[in-house]
Amino acid sequence: MTAGNTGKRDSVLQPFGWILSVFFGAALLLPASLLSQAGRSVKTRSEKTSTSQKGSGASASFQETSFPGIKQAGNLPNKAGDVPREKNSKQKDAADGVAQAPLELMQTTADLPLRKSRSLGVTPFSKDGLKKGTLVWRLAVDPVAKSSKVAILGGLDGYVFAKYIELAPDGYGRIKGSNVNFRHQARATTFPVDVTKAGMRLKLLARHGDWWKVLSNDEIGVWVPSSGLELLARVKADGENPHERIAGEALRLRAQKQIEERERHWVAGIATRKAEATSRQDLADLNRALGDFRTEYEKLMSDMAGDPDLEALKKIEPLLGKIVTRAAELQAAQESVGGRIAMMGKEFKHSVLLAKSKLVVDVQVGRDKRDQVNVAVATAAIPSFTGWLVYRPGQRHYSDYQLVKGNKTLCYLTCNSMRYELGDFVDRRISIRADSRFVAAADFKVADIKKLLVLSKGN
Repeated sequence: MTAGNTGKRDSVLQPFGWILSVFFGAALLLPASLLSQAGRSVKTRSEKTSTSQKGSGASASFQETSFPGIKQAGNLPNKAGDVPREKNSKQKDAADGVAQAPLELMQTTADLPLRKSRSLGVTPFSKDGLKKGTLVWRLAVDPVAKSSKVAILGGLDGYVFAKYIELAPDGYGRIKGSNVNFRHQARATTFPVDVTKAGMRLKLLARHGDWWKVLSNDEIGVWVPSSGLELLARVKADGENPHERIAGEALRLRAQKQIEERERHWVAGIATRKAEATSRQDLADLNRALGDFRTEYEKLMSDMAGDPDLEALKKIEPLLGKIVTRAAELQAAQESVGGRIAMMGKEFKHSVLLAKSKLVVDVQVGRDKRDQVNVAVATAAIPSFTGWLVYRPGQRHYSDYQLVKGNKTLCYLTCNSMRYELGDFVDRRISIRADSRFVAAADFKVADIKKLLVLSKGN
């Protein structure tokens, strides 16, 4: 081949070489460009995620990334215990425990344990649980945990802190706070079974210290396994007492019987508390009547200047008789008011005795010798006491000297006649004759010593 032909061929092929060079060069540079662009995209997304995390304080162990032009094959599965990012409405209702409407009347097909949360792994808080055949309302269902929240017809025994309950005369208590805990034991350290709403009315069973034992209503529920429930009927949830709207007389009567059985101790508790309240009121009325009688008696004695008149005493004697009779009916002998009535009776009898002696003296020996006879009769009628004389100074005490027998204080001691210096008889066993009376400022009766006899010395 001649040189001319060769040069001619090269000139023809040269444009094709340039085209091939550009094509292969672009093919080599294009992947690097794509990878660089993808890197910048990842960096930008990472920086944005880091900035948002710094602002919210959140952290994440896994960040999703996407590459332009690459179709996603799917997301990595969530780890165990992770909360799904998004749920449909049914999943949200189940997880949040939203009550279903209408109410579902169920019965237990086996003995079921009671739990405080929907997880079947939680230890039951009740050993007895729900017996087979118990009727319940299903308030919520969690298909994931296979649990149902149920309210027991007739109620479940539980405890609410007493300061959050306002008492009502019909045996109910009204919740004064919001989200007040309903617990299965009367201890603040126990996990609450459920929470109550402000204004909710609960049946009161009994007072236990700082707690009220109550019966739950149709809004307070516990969690049980869904596998142990059988649907019997659906009832519209509007209004109170949904059991009255159960279709079918046999099923409605069965529900009413269960409610009556569970409320039996509530009804008995109402009667007991009413009886206790009546007894307290009766004792208060008795104490008030005794106070009125003592006021009348002391006014009478003051008007007579300590010289009792028999006719005047007989006018008020029936009042004391009614008080004594009423005290016997109420069996108040062991109450504090019973002791005060007994002392009042002794004091009144003493005054009547003095009044009778005055009449006898007036008739038989004349008025000029009445005082001698009165003193003799009064001395014989003065009650006697035996015990240990102790010295207990204090601002709260009516007198620093007290007569004590065993571990019981009998009375405060005074000696207005100044015949005895009480300090000389401290820690000695004595027998005294004294006028005793109740004084408003004293928590025991006060005995004014007339005569004192030493029986033994202290150590």
